[in-house]
Amino acid sequence: MKDTLRIDSFLNAAVERGDIPGAVALVADGERTMYSGAFGLMNSANNVEMKTDTIFEIFSMTKPFTTAAVMMLIEEGRMELDQPISDFLPEYANPEVITRFDEDTVTYETRPAGLEITVRHLLTHTAGFWYKFFSRIVNLLSEKTGKSAIELPLLFEPGTRWMYGPNTRVLGKAIEKISGATLEGFLKERVFDPLDLRDTCYTLPEKKYGRLATTHRRNNGALVEDAASEKPSINMLGDTGIYSTAEDYLRLLRMFLNGGELDGKRLISGDSVEMMTTNQIGELVVERLPGVIPAAARSFPLGAGRDKFGLCFQITVGDVHDGVHRSPGSCGWAGMKNTFFWFDPREGIAAVLMMHVMPFYDDVCINVLTGFEEAVYGALR
Repeated sequence: MKDTLRIDSFLNAAVERGDIPGAVALVADGERTMYSGAFGLMNSANNVEMKTDTIFEIFSMTKPFTTAAVMMLIEEGRMELDQPISDFLPEYANPEVITRFDEDTVTYETRPAGLEITVRHLLTHTAGFWYKFFSRIVNLLSEKTGKSAIELPLLFEPGTRWMYGPNTRVLGKAIEKISGATLEGFLKERVFDPLDLRDTCYTLPEKKYGRLATTHRRNNGALVEDAASEKPSINMLGDTGIYSTAEDYLRLLRMFLNGGELDGKRLISGDSVEMMTTNQIGELVVERLPGVIPAAARSFPLGAGRDKFGLCFQITVGDVHDGVHRSPGSCGWAGMKNTFFWFDPREGIAAVLMMHVMPFYDDVCINVLTGFEEAVYGALR
């Protein structure tokens, strides 16, 4: 990269202004890390500096790991893309779709869905599940029934809309059923270890607790730090729960940039990567979702109403690359505490930006993301 100082300058300024307490940012091509920087503090109360090996809760950035595992099972003939998920998880047979919902009484009516939920529907977020953070109906029903979103009726007919939900959680359950292993065990053997991801796990070892970044919450414009967790939670789910570092995550992205292999080790085929990274939702588009629990998440994502979705990734749509943002065809996603990634096959780069701030898609964090992106492409030229 020609001018990495502009990245340093931008992120240092964001910390100095108090926009964020700290961040880790990395950029790589298929062969090597091109840029690495750590800024601010990972633990403000104890004045602990952020480092490039700081550990973050990556939440929905768990999904590409699970999706890679699904593609492995498809390649091995143990699962098919258009196969009903009920073949593995009978509880999802004969799904029901909500047709009427009464907010006052939190009651509803349903009808049988016209289609079974398939692996493809789950990978593309077109199955009919929503997260409660982005659906008032799911939020109200979850509060009333105590059920999770994947235990509730669908909100639309499978295949008819794109709507972000816990679809990959269902796939994680299927992986465990097919393999006979825990999800962490399967991912460790088939993904984490082959990629040499030394700090990526669901169960964070006690010796690494001190490397876990604390969480800050923006309250009336001010950042308030949560106390460091004495025992980080364990959530072994397909859509969330992984702890990782920006350094580890960049290796995963380089694998995708290289068509499914890294350092001579092939994890998935080039054809699988091609399917994951090209439009799989046809004429549908990524929809803008409201943040119905503002303390947890704001409305998202950038690119809504235009972008497409592959088998895991939001795909940037556009006719011309403007030179200061990711190219058309770039793939990316994010995690609940404002961790972000994208990889740009046209430019041959991947980038990771990790913060630990709530709520998700907080305006200030999004400004940091877009400024970082512009600094990255500026540094390339």
